[in-house]
Amino acid sequence: MSDLASLKAKIRAAFNGVQFPGDWCLAASREGDEPDRVYHLTHGLDNTSRDKKINPRRYGERTWFDHARHKFSMLNREESAAIAGYLMYKRNTDEA
Repeated sequence: MSDLASLKAKIRAAFNGVQFPGDWCLAASREGDEPDRVYHLTHGLDNTSRDKKINPRRYGERTWFDHARHKFSMLNREESAAIAGYLMYKRNTDEA
């Protein structure tokens, strides 16, 4: 099995028990231009965006790191490992 096929199988297995949220909830929606999936998975975890406040008038002191931490806190180990595998795959293939 190729690395890509293995990664896809790992992701499908990790999220098999999770109800599909619908296309409108996922990146690449039809609601305008969006950055790619890597952006959505990593924004708030890098040094550039980590301490930036999201919208102080609406969210007070909440930073992008707070948002990312909350988003990932809902994942189990298998789901987290699948996302990490995807990010490593993207890093390795985008550099080539």
